[in-house]
Amino acid sequence: MNRGPRLIEHLVKSKALFPIALVFSISAWALAPYNWVVALIYGVITFFLWVFERHFTLFQIKSQLHLTFFVLLSILVPSLHTNVGGSLIMVLFIISIYLLFDSYQQRDAVLTLHLIGILGGIGSLIDPRTTVFMFTIWFIAYQVQAIKIRGLIASLLGMGLPLLLWVSYLLVNNQIAQFSNFICQYKSLYIPQIGTLQWDEWTILGLISILVISATVHILSHTHYDKLRTATYISLISAISVFLIILNFLFVNWWAIVMPSLFGISSLLFGHYFSSQKGKFTGIILVIIFLFMGAMGIYEMMKLK
Repeated sequence: MNRGPRLIEHLVKSKALFPIALVFSISAWALAPYNWVVALIYGVITFFLWVFERHFTLFQIKSQLHLTFFVLLSILVPSLHTNVGGSLIMVLFIISIYLLFDSYQQRDAVLTLHLIGILGGIGSLIDPRTTVFMFTIWFIAYQVQAIKIRGLIASLLGMGLPLLLWVSYLLVNNQIAQFSNFICQYKSLYIPQIGTLQWDEWTILGLISILVISATVHILSHTHYDKLRTATYISLISAISVFLIILNFLFVNWWAIVMPSLFGISSLLFGHYFSSQKGKFTGIILVIIFLFMGAMGIYEMMKLK
């Protein structure tokens, strides 16, 4: 009997893989400094990623690989456990992508783009650097044929609404100086900074980059095996992951803002990639990756204990 393909098949279909990873990640979180708000956000996003995959049927077979990847990725950078801003931006970003995918090939997605613009505006108040993410959103909207001139204007108006409300509040309370201080605080952070990460951070980013590149190559050569809509979604998720990786390489001082979103979106890509693989070698590689991520997670947590 050929047991080769069955190894990866058992791993993909296993219902125990995610619960084990979840217990492991929760135990690891308990060893490091963390914020209960961030813990709640990661829990909500884990559930939302499950809904995301089910709603868009990104995998050919039922699998919890993307959830396993996400909870293990979340413990690789424990410093993010105290960063509420980056976690909230992850929520806003992934919800925006969800809304865009849901508007796939709609004749008129103006309202959707306006709502996404509002989410982007809220994100820009949390951290102005997240306005860069809107370029990704517009790219996705263009690819799913959801954006036209009216949609772009609606998106820009949505982005300006939270800012307008905040500035109005500052004017009414004679605190407008806070606005200029807020902008000046982040002005220097748009200057590229390369090469200041620690070796373990480079290792984590390198692992994600290798997985994204491997998955992207697979997508480019096997797109015809998927339905058109699924192929479009996965191709866009791959492009988003590459974009976030490039941001991390160019702006290492954006680490806390970009990494949570990269964890969330790339986990869907990895889940799709490995769930469509066959062969004993791929199964062994997947086990090695999970063991490596677990070991790195333990190391990172113990370093902060």
